[in-house]
Amino acid sequence: MYSKDKLSEENLLGKQNFIDDNNDKEYQSLRSIRRWKCPPTYLWGIQLIFFLVSLSLLLSSSFSRHNSQQFNCDDHMPMYSPALEAVKNTGHYQRFDGSFATPNPFKGTPNPSIDEHWNGITYGDGGVISISAETLHAVNASAEYSVKLSPEIGGGYMASVEALHQLHCLDLLRQASYEDYYKDKAEAWNDSPQTLRYHIDHCIDNLRQKMMCDADAGILTYVWVKDHPAPFPDFSVQHKCRDFNALKDWVTEHQIFTTKEHGIQRMPGAHDLDTPP
Repeated sequence: MYSKDKLSEENLLGKQNFIDDNNDKEYQSLRSIRRWKCPPTYLWGIQLIFFLVSLSLLLSSSFSRHNSQQFNCDDHMPMYSPALEAVKNTGHYQRFDGSFATPNPFKGTPNPSIDEHWNGITYGDGGVISISAETLHAVNASAEYSVKLSPEIGGGYMASVEALHQLHCLDLLRQASYEDYYKDKAEAWNDSPQTLRYHIDHCIDNLRQKMMCDADAGILTYVWVKDHPAPFPDFSVQHKCRDFNALKDWVTEHQIFTTKEHGIQRMPGAHDLDTPP
């Protein structure tokens, strides 16, 4: 590869002086490189301190994010629902009407107008929606036993929104408190007395669980009222609310409609639970 001339003894010896002459220069160059590559000890110390501070900040930030996520999860973090898009950014402050005797469209002696208002917020004539298989999984429901809908009425799985069920339960309790008026009018009274009792107890306990789950931490204050010797509670407490009408509109947009030809029926391969959930 190399020529014989280049590797001859004479050439190597002839270059010895050149090598010796450059030794000092090369040595000085190497010292310069070492000085560049090996900074003083105090610079290493500064870099170590900077690294430790950065690591500390990184760990602190990670820990804070974890705690924040845990706090958000514990602090009334809503379960996933496609209907959350309807109430996003609708939070607002609202003072409840907690009066005893002041009438409003939803309370008082039963009459057609009150029934119409309750029917309007409970979706007495509908409110059933269709959800996808992905949503069914996201809300932790059973794909094996859930009711599938035929393609003719939209497909997917049968569902409804919890707020409407809770209001239905509250309305049933209202009707039960005026049983003489509703026993010949309301659908629930078409069931046997035992089934009606189960229905009412279900609603009471369902609302109990919801209230304990939400654990409303709002502050109830007390006032002095003329001719009342004891402090009187002011039930008109301010709350932070979502826009219920926006949620109801979302249900309207997503509800399914059946026809005489196509209704809600068992699809091929449907599985049955042994007992009601």
